[in-house]
Amino acid sequence: MRRLIFFLPFLISLPALAASGDDPASIEPTGSEKQIILSCVEAASSLIEQRQCIKRVADACNEGTNPEVKPRSRTRTCVQAEERIWDELLNRWYREKASLLSGRGLEALRKAQQTWIAYRDAKCGLFSVIQDGALGFDNAFLCRLEETAHRALEIRDLDIM
Repeated sequence: MRRLIFFLPFLISLPALAASGDDPASIEPTGSEKQIILSCVEAASSLIEQRQCIKRVADACNEGTNPEVKPRSRTRTCVQAEERIWDELLNRWYREKASLLSGRGLEALRKAQQTWIAYRDAKCGLFSVIQDGALGFDNAFLCRLEETAHRALEIRDLDIM
């Protein structure tokens, strides 16, 4: 029962998040946008430098300063487009790490990932409940971008022996 109460605010916010009105085609990142993030991460020599890659596409999209980044109509679609890039990287790097594991190691990785997903969804869903209107939803989307990017970098750098 406590779990249901804890996740209830996020579950209530799901329909509003899904019905944000953004055209899915406008959210789809371009190949050059994906390359901006990947090149940045690959060029980084430390976790601090890798984290500086986060929001690179979203910020350029909002400012309209990079011709390689597709301009979008709203801040939320810029953030969602970059979140999709990080989600794709997270899934790729997760699959790579999972392929190196078996048995208890693979099960531990799966459990950690499932726990992280629940944490991210609860943490980010909270913004749409405790903050009014568009600000809450914008902060929820920004939270998803940042949490997904951080997790992608964690998985990428996971040392499996």
